[in-house]
Amino acid sequence: MRVPLRSRSYGLVVNITPLIDVVFLLVIFFLVASHFARTEAMEQVELPTATQVSEQREPPRRLLVTILPDGTYHTAGRAVSLAELEVMLAEGVTDDPNAFAVHIRGDRATPFEVVQELMQICPKHGITQVGFKVVEAGR
Repeated sequence: MRVPLRSRSYGLVVNITPLIDVVFLLVIFFLVASHFARTEAMEQVELPTATQVSEQREPPRRLLVTILPDGTYHTAGRAVSLAELEVMLAEGVTDDPNAFAVHIRGDRATPFEVVQELMQICPKHGITQVGFKVVEAGR
């Protein structure tokens, strides 16, 4: 009589399902982390408070301008002049001015005349979406 032979497999059995889960979570983590790394550099300013705050949807293209108390304009982490801002606005508008917005982060100690100079440039290029970054009163 013949004895049946068992397969002599001494190798390890690796379940790859948890490995796939971990890799998937790492991919998501790095996607989220890279999004936060691409955020704009912002100068420290003390934003003014507002009693009525409305959330607005973000336009596809926008220019964030920070105005420091000494009246200097900053965008993308560097100081720019008013003439440079006007060139940036002209380049940003292209065909559809309604798809472009300007967001102003002005320090509460910034003279209004400095903010007004920037606001007066926007209509020259057809930009009607000008918003202000503020802190809601009571926060």
